[in-house]
Amino acid sequence: MPASARPDALPPADQRAVLRFVGPDGDPGELPRTPEPFLVPAASGRKLAGQALLLLVVSVAAVWLVTVRAWDDEAFFPWFWNPLWTVFPWLFLAPAWWGWWRAVRPTARMRASEEAAHYARWSRHLQVAVAGEAVVLDVAHREGDDGRVSACTVGVEVGPLTIVPATVLGADGLSPAELPRVGDRLAAWRLPGERTVVQARRSTAPPPAPDARGGHRGRRRMVCGDGPRWRPAATTIG
Repeated sequence: MPASARPDALPPADQRAVLRFVGPDGDPGELPRTPEPFLVPAASGRKLAGQALLLLVVSVAAVWLVTVRAWDDEAFFPWFWNPLWTVFPWLFLAPAWWGWWRAVRPTARMRASEEAAHYARWSRHLQVAVAGEAVVLDVAHREGDDGRVSACTVGVEVGPLTIVPATVLGADGLSPAELPRVGDRLAAWRLPGERTVVQARRSTAPPPAPDARGGHRGRRRMVCGDGPRWRPAATTIG
């Protein structure tokens, strides 16, 4: 797309669009045969244990402050006083514990059902996916202290549409030189439900030279190319 034809402003991030970076062993010109690369992984055991510890601390503190401190040993208040303050904190604690339990112990039948639904839906999408081409309009990214990409947003043109994928998979840990450049042509597919999948191969361009202070340019925020600027969307790593 000529530079003069670029829009002055890009649309908001599209929640139905995904940009996926493909490793050296993959082919960005082919969609995965299974939906696994696009599925959000389940919460890890360490994360669930941390949530349980936090809930335990909050529960103990709530019971101590609300139930124990308000307990009437001398029958000064009406009969419903102690039952009221015994039940009250659990009106808030019980839903929290139930949500944690559902995350920890999904039944095998539920897991199998959800997995089968994902695979069946993806199989249908593969049969009707319309292959095309995405032209990169602009790339914005943020870098961590190590100079690697911590988040990025890419605006592309797919046919008559200008799209900013809200979900970016596989970008965490890339070097800035591995991101697409303005004008690059990427593989794209249109799926049912106005969904879009764009896939890019990691670039082999040389890394940018450090500045005079020995650091990386744009450590906090860097925009590649001369296209329009916008606020990067949060990156989702698959």
